[in-house]
Amino acid sequence: MKSSGSSERLLFNLCGLVAFLSGIVFSMVGALAPMFSSDLHIPTQSIGTIMGSYMLASATSGFIGTLYLDRFDRRKALGVGLGGVVVGLALTGLAPNLPLLIGARIVSGIFAGPANALSIAIVIDNIPGERRGAATVEDSDRHAGH
Repeated sequence: MKSSGSSERLLFNLCGLVAFLSGIVFSMVGALAPMFSSDLHIPTQSIGTIMGSYMLASATSGFIGTLYLDRFDRRKALGVGLGGVVVGLALTGLAPNLPLLIGARIVSGIFAGPANALSIAIVIDNIPGERRGAATVEDSDRHAGH
């Protein structure tokens, strides 16, 4: 590792970025619900189903990923996961109807669950246990302006 502080900061920023991206991708549908409803003629009652499909796919793939992801290089797998989230997001924007919109959300979720787990695993792999808590606090203080 280069210098302990800058490497840790980079890893924590990566982990935070992945979590932020996942949160934005998830909540985007809620924010755009009125537009989906009117433009795609989707009943507002279906917005929960659309959002839930992402969460269910993310949780399921994250759980299943714990059984298989250790077989792959974490950084490459994270790249695949983030690429899949982006593809799912593009498909979400192109979906012309409710079934395809739900399918696109499932694609995003399938990749988002493992991506979140992989970003945390990368941090755990690269920062010694005795430094993890201190590095988290230092990084949080730096971002809060302390």
